[in-house]
Amino acid sequence: MGTRAVAALIGALAVGATGATSAASAHVAGLVTRADGTALQILTTARETTTVTLDEHTSYLKWITHKPRQQDSRATAKSIAAGRCVDVELRGPVGRVAKVVRINADEAGTVDDPCRAIR
Repeated sequence: MGTRAVAALIGALAVGATGATSAASAHVAGLVTRADGTALQILTTARETTTVTLDEHTSYLKWITHKPRQQDSRATAKSIAAGRCVDVELRGPVGRVAKVVRINADEAGTVDDPCRAIR
């Protein structure tokens, strides 16, 4: 892979982890600042706080960001706590209801931590 292709890939990954939300992507990523059984409050890399609603149809997965990718990806709502890094796929731009919550299991502040820039 050429140097420019690698740089473009790194740039695309960095933009994807910014935590910004748009109607096209319907994603929110960042640090959980508050979690209860019905909602998550998330601090994005843009230093904005947003709230996402959870319901009985929300599913939970481990957010695997590095090898080995074949590791167990199961997670539950109990895996979420303040300080955890999450990527939330919304059902749509209206209502801010979580379809899938991906919970990162990497140590806070490590190279593999997607939320390292906002800790």
